[in-house]
Amino acid sequence: RGEVRGFHRETVHDSIRNNLLLNSGASEVQVFYVINLTSTSCHHCKQRETKLFRREALAAAFAALPPAADLVVERGGGLASSALPARVVDWDLCHHDQRSCSKIGRQLAQCWRSVQAFEHQRGHDFRFDWLIAARPDLQFLHPLGNLRGFEDDRIHLNFAAYSDVADSFALIPRQFAAVYFQPWLHALKHADAHGCLTGDECHRMGCRTCSCGCLLQTLLLREGVPLGRIPYSFYVIWRT
Repeated sequence: RGEVRGFHRETVHDSIRNNLLLNSGASEVQVFYVINLTSTSCHHCKQRETKLFRREALAAAFAALPPAADLVVERGGGLASSALPARVVDWDLCHHDQRSCSKIGRQLAQCWRSVQAFEHQRGHDFRFDWLIAARPDLQFLHPLGNLRGFEDDRIHLNFAAYSDVADSFALIPRQFAAVYFQPWLHALKHADAHGCLTGDECHRMGCRTCSCGCLLQTLLLREGVPLGRIPYSFYVIWRT
C-alpha cells in the first residue's frame, strides 16, 4: 500500500518476491495492491516534487508480483484527510510526520476489504492464516523465512528500544488483521478524529516520535496485542 516510489526497481520488487514470498513456506500466496502511482520526494517539506508513473513503467514489477484482484489505484499524490466523518483539518496544526496517516488508514481498510472479498469469492471457508502489510518501495535485504517459525499470538514489526513501532511493514496473524487493517486514528479517537495529531498529543500518548507508528503502537497496546520485533536492518527504503 502507498506510493509506488521505488517499486519499479528490479532490486525492489524482486526482493519482495524472493525474500518475502517464495521462502515463506506458505501453501498459497496472493498479493493485493492499494497504491498511488506517484513518487513524492518529501511529504512534510514545503518544497517537494511528485513524479507520476504510468502503469507501463511498472509492468515488470506486476509481472514479478501479479495482483490477486483488480488494482486499487488512488488518484493524485500529496495529502488527503480521512473519508471518515471529521472536522476540516488545519494541516498547519499537524505534526509534520502525521500528515500522511489518514491516507495510510484508508489504504489499509481498503486492503482488508479486498482480502475479505477474495476469501468470500473462494468460498469453502477459505481463510489466510497470515497477512503481510508492506510499502511497495521496500527492498528486503534478508529472507523473512518460514512463517511457521513465527509466533502467531503477536504482530511482528520493526521497532527498537529508542523508537515507536514502524508503519512500513508488519507480519500479522489472521486473528489480529481487523485491528491492524483500519484507520488507526479513528479507532483511537472515534468521532473526534481530525485527520492528524499535534506534537503535544503524541507526547501525551507517551510516544517517542510523532510518526504514524505512534498511532499504531498506541492502538495495539490499547487492544492488548503483543508485539514481536523484526530488526530495522531487514529492509531499506527506495523513495525514487
